Amino acid sequence: MNPTNETTSVPDTQPTPKITRGRAVLVVLIAGAMALLASTQVWLVATDIEALPDTAVESTGQQAAGAVTAMALVAMAGGVALSIAGRIARVIIGVLLAASATLLAASTLGVVMNPVNAAQPRVAELSGLTDPAGQVTMTWAPWLALLASLLMLLAAVIVIISGRHWQTTRKYDYDTAAPAEEDSESDTDTVLRPEAVTTPSRQDRPDAARRAQSRVEEIDAWDELSQGKDPT
Repeated sequence: MNPTNETTSVPDTQPTPKITRGRAVLVVLIAGAMALLASTQVWLVATDIEALPDTAVESTGQQAAGAVTAMALVAMAGGVALSIAGRIARVIIGVLLAASATLLAASTLGVVMNPVNAAQPRVAELSGLTDPAGQVTMTWAPWLALLASLLMLLAAVIVIISGRHWQTTRKYDYDTAAPAEEDSESDTDTVLRPEAVTTPSRQDRPDAARRAQSRVEEIDAWDELSQGKDPT
């Protein structure tokens, strides 16, 4: 019996991440953009101020909670870096995103739980006095910032857990592999193809013989001249 070659396929045991790198980067960028948008909107509107009776003092997210803008920029920078980061860098980015989300949520909750104190610096800036802010109305923007912090925290968990299984692919691996394969194929063709080996044809053989005979006759003529004989 002739032995038969059987190929046994080995299953790939490496887990496939449910969330790809591109989706995680998109989530981080969306969270950062939401927080940045919220920081530019009006958060608080203070009215019934004794020093400014006919004025409604508005406070944006940057004025009421200055950390919101900074955490939004950190998240967006982390999303850009995540697109090219390696395994260790992904873990570091995930931890930074989690810390940014925590600071963003704490800063926003401080405004939500005590809007009067949050509006006081802006009222004092416009009135020049330390009078109470009066009646303060909160808009929808702080809730957008809270939602951004939750989304940012979710993105941080995704990066830390799923980021371990993301593959880092380099373009030059494919660029250097292709020429090597072409060179090996050309060398194989040169060895295996019989027409690639140069052999003298039948038409070239008489010419070679005539050239060899002419060279022998020239040598004999020189020998005869050296002996004092006339070769003609």
